[in-house]
Amino acid sequence: MNTSSKQKQHRYFIISLFILALLLLLIVIKEFIIPILMAMLLAGLFHPYYQKFLVLTKGKQSLSSALVILMFLLVIVIPSFFMVAEIIHQASYVSGKIFPFIETQFLATGKTHNSLPKWLPFKEELVPYTEEIFSKLSNLIESITSIIISSLSSLTQGTLVFFFNFFVTLYAMHYFLTDGKSLLEKVPNYLPITHQEFRKITTQAVSISKATLKGAFLIGIIQGSLVGVAFAVIGIPGAVFWGAVSALFSLIPSVGTAIVYVPVAIYLLITHQITAGVGLLIWGFGIVSSVDNVLRPYFVGKDTQIPDILVLISTLGGIGLFGITGIIVGPVIVGLFMTIAKIYKASN
Repeated sequence: MNTSSKQKQHRYFIISLFILALLLLLIVIKEFIIPILMAMLLAGLFHPYYQKFLVLTKGKQSLSSALVILMFLLVIVIPSFFMVAEIIHQASYVSGKIFPFIETQFLATGKTHNSLPKWLPFKEELVPYTEEIFSKLSNLIESITSIIISSLSSLTQGTLVFFFNFFVTLYAMHYFLTDGKSLLEKVPNYLPITHQEFRKITTQAVSISKATLKGAFLIGIIQGSLVGVAFAVIGIPGAVFWGAVSALFSLIPSVGTAIVYVPVAIYLLITHQITAGVGLLIWGFGIVSSVDNVLRPYFVGKDTQIPDILVLISTLGGIGLFGITGIIVGPVIVGLFMTIAKIYKASN
C-alpha cells in the first residue's frame, strides 16, 4: 500500500470517527440543544450590555456576566411570568364564562329577522344560519384559547424539567458571555470554512435574532397592548388575554391583529353598540394596524432581509417544532440558510 492510499484511509477513518462522535454527542445533549441554542442567542443579544458592565466592573468577567443575567431576569423573565399567569387566568375566564354569555346574546339577536341591522350584507341569507355560524366561530375561538392555555401553562406549573432547562440556559449564557469570543475564534479551525465566512454566519445569526425580537416581540407587545386597552375601555372581558392573542396574531403580515378586533367590532355593531363598534374599527385600522408599518422599519431596520412570508412560515413552523422558542429559532434557521446559500454561491 503506497503512502497516498494510507493518507486517504487515515483521512476517511478520522472523518468517520468525527461523524460518529458528533452523532453520539447530539444523542447525549439532544434534550438540551434548544436551551443551549437559546443561551447562544441571548448571549449575542446581551453582549453589548456585557461590554458596558465590563467597563463598570473594571474587567471582572464573572461579575459582569452575573449582572447581565440578573438584568435579564428582572427585566424580562420575572415580569413575563406574572403576565403569563394573568393571561392564563383570563383565558380560563373567557373560555368558561364569556362564550356562553356571547352565545346567548348573539343567538337572541339572530332569532328575530328584524333584529339584525339593515346594513348587514346578505342579511336574508344569513338569518337561517346564524346559530351554525356562531357555533363554528365559538368552537374556533375555544380551540385557540385551549392551545394558548396549554402552551403557556408549562411556564407556570413549576415542572422540574422546565426549571432544569432554564438553569442550563442561564449557565450556558454565562459561559458564552465570558468565553464565547475565544470559542468563536477557535471554531473555524475545525471547519472547512474561512474565518471571514464563519464571522459572517455568526453575525447574521445575531442580526436576525435582534430583528426577530424587535419585530415580533416589541411590535407584538405594542399592538397587543393597544388592542387590550381598547377592549378594556369598551368593556370587553379578558382584555389582557385578547391583547396576548393580538400580539400572537401580529406575526401574520398585513392581516395581523385585525383578526382579533374586527370580529369583535362586527359583534358590537350587530348588537347595536354602534359607537363602540365604530370606535374600535377606527382605533384598530387607524392606530393598531399602522404601528407595524411605522415602527417595524425603525425597530428592525436592515438587520434582516427575510421576506415576510418566510418569516411567517418559519415562525409558525418553529413554534410547532420547538415550542415558544420557535418564534426566534425558526427565523434564525431560515436566515442562516440564506446566508450559507450566499456563501456557497460566492464560492463557486
